[in-house]
Amino acid sequence: MFGRATITLGIGPHSSSVLVYRPTFVCAELDCDIVQIAALYGNKLFSRYVWPLKPIHPRAFDVHKISVDERHNMYVGGQRVEHVERRRAMTELVEYLEQVPAPVVLVAHNGRRFDFPRFVCGFFTVVSRRHRKNST
Repeated sequence: MFGRATITLGIGPHSSSVLVYRPTFVCAELDCDIVQIAALYGNKLFSRYVWPLKPIHPRAFDVHKISVDERHNMYVGGQRVEHVERRRAMTELVEYLEQVPAPVVLVAHNGRRFDFPRFVCGFFTVVSRRHRKNST
């Protein structure tokens, strides 16, 4: 799933944990929907399939081989996979990241132009809710 190992930069209190991150989107336009979130730190893998809120575009299916049916089943390459709702996937990712030494740097193929702009809104919504909850 991942082509690179996780790297820890530096030594001591100024170290950064670099996390290899791989979201999967299903669309052809800018309004993509996340259908998988995966991250790797050391040998600790996080991976969740996410139920899409929008139909999966045929071109996206051609690339990722992810499909859904009317009975709320999700398939990858024809094999049924377990999935969760977006909020739960993001919450579980935040919980996973809390176990990684701070600060954390996310690394993604094409992250700046594609992955991160589509991912960041949902991610920071969960983070801000958790922060407000923990602050009260």
